[in-house]
Amino acid sequence: ILEAIPDILFEVDIEGKIHQCLSSNESLLVMPSNEIVGRYFSEFLPAEVTAICNAAILEASEKGTSNGIPYKLDLPSGTHWFEFSIAKMQKNDSHATHFIFLTREITGRVAMENEIKKAKEQAETANKYKSEFLANMSHEIRTPLNGIIGFSQLLINSNLDASQLEFMT
Repeated sequence: ILEAIPDILFEVDIEGKIHQCLSSNESLLVMPSNEIVGRYFSEFLPAEVTAICNAAILEASEKGTSNGIPYKLDLPSGTHWFEFSIAKMQKNDSHATHFIFLTREITGRVAMENEIKKAKEQAETANKYKSEFLANMSHEIRTPLNGIIGFSQLLINSNLDASQLEFMT
């Protein structure tokens, strides 16, 4: 069952040493899963990702869990975004505290969120230009109309014959 799910599972101790690694998609790993077991995060992950993992271990050791932590990783297959959650567990055969990392690839979601953000910014820009255009057009129409209305009032109040007065009203 664990090998069938698309997520990556790591069993890690408090020091960050990996005791198990299960992944149905090895292309989402920095190296084959059998080479990851027995190593520390710091041995194969970039420093910023290692720092995120270590901070999550500390949070989970205090609170029991740490959730929804995103990070970016450059892999041979390209740049991927991941999100992991971690839960504290007590192994039956040991007094040592271990943690389960459930890591999910979220590259598609991040791309979609970026597209939504870009579309929102474009819509806001278009709305700004529309408002500016309408304000300018209102001014451009109102200014000559004021002159036309003013001259019409002057003509109506002047000595016009009946047919000219009919044209003005």
